[in-house]
Amino acid sequence: MKYFFSSPSSMRKPLKERKVRNYLLSFAVDAKDVKHFDDDDNRLIIDSGAFSLWNKGAGTIDIDEYLAFINSLEHGDITCINLDVIPQTGSSKAEINKCVEQGFENYLYLKSKSRHKIMPVYHYGENISILKRYADHTDYIGISPANDTAEVVKRAFLDKVFGYTTDKIKCHGLGYSSFSGLYIYPFYSVDSISFKRVIIEIDGVKFNMLNSNAISYPINKRIQEFLNLEKTVTEIWEKRGITWD
Repeated sequence: MKYFFSSPSSMRKPLKERKVRNYLLSFAVDAKDVKHFDDDDNRLIIDSGAFSLWNKGAGTIDIDEYLAFINSLEHGDITCINLDVIPQTGSSKAEINKCVEQGFENYLYLKSKSRHKIMPVYHYGENISILKRYADHTDYIGISPANDTAEVVKRAFLDKVFGYTTDKIKCHGLGYSSFSGLYIYPFYSVDSISFKRVIIEIDGVKFNMLNSNAISYPINKRIQEFLNLEKTVTEIWEKRGITWD
């Protein structure tokens, strides 16, 4: 199992010191910093950042600008996430289905013109037929399990996903690094920003917060924890007979 360190720009120095090779960067957020990671020794996943912009109400991504950017990347092992079309809050079922179809058209367009592998994304709430359709076109699919929902809800969704993919399709867990989940489901890869999160205790109260220069915390130790997670999960699934290429 490969763990991708997401949004790594602010932690570039300690990540390189720990010889980290797997990174996820966003076109919308990290475009100017990708050059620091576009290296023959690295594996990169490039996300469009469409959801981040949508979440901020900051507009949309132009597909041809995204395509030009990913085609400018030359080094390393690079996979680029499809440009999803995100429905507005309160959209009807018909409007949501239209966005799903537009997303599929984007996938076919990018796949036909990109110099790198394009990863489609199957989202929580979508019909299983969407997953099956993407599986007809690729062996590497992003899985978005609605990380703002309860773990029991995510598990029901992932049961459905892996009931279909088994160990035949490589699944990438978007923003998913729960050890208990990785123990149950044979993800090929996952990403998260959790390596930046630290627990600070003040007067007996624990605070979960993102690391910053203002927080004195051994970030190298935190990075190593996730490298160890990657190794441990890989070994667990190897003992169960699943070894990803």
